[in-house]
Amino acid sequence: MHLNVYWITAILFLAMAVTGMVVLIRRLMARREIEKWQEEFGASADELEVSESEEQVADSEPIVWGRMEVMVDDRRISTHRIHLEETTVGRDPGKARIVIPELIVSKRHCALFERDGKLWIRDEASTNGMYRNGEKVSESQVDHGAVFFLGRRGNVKLVFLTDSPIEE
Repeated sequence: MHLNVYWITAILFLAMAVTGMVVLIRRLMARREIEKWQEEFGASADELEVSESEEQVADSEPIVWGRMEVMVDDRRISTHRIHLEETTVGRDPGKARIVIPELIVSKRHCALFERDGKLWIRDEASTNGMYRNGEKVSESQVDHGAVFFLGRRGNVKLVFLTDSPIEE
């Protein structure tokens, strides 16, 4: 059976259209999940979000390092105060303190922690990895202005900022 060029072109075009629709539907579902989270917690993308677990008793409050902005497709979806204590980041609210409802983010993607008075980030065996300056990293010190991408695609990034740059 001989397929002509027109049929092959039509089949390829149909496959590309279906793939594009799947990607679009997954992205729309992720956006709806973000909006649902924002409605549930009563916060907009421009407000500082502080979860109940981050609230501390005044006399035992850990040292505040700065803040982390979560960006999806270059749009800020949340901002979190970062303390020098263990904090998990992921998609599953049951496994992560900071939740990012994006499909590329693992249920427990990475963890922030303190080592020698400095803030560090560690990949928690995530499916899509963690990248800094285009290179995959398993653990890295976090400094003012550091940017980490969750997954190679690069549409979810964590931007770390101190209130004032830390001097070494």
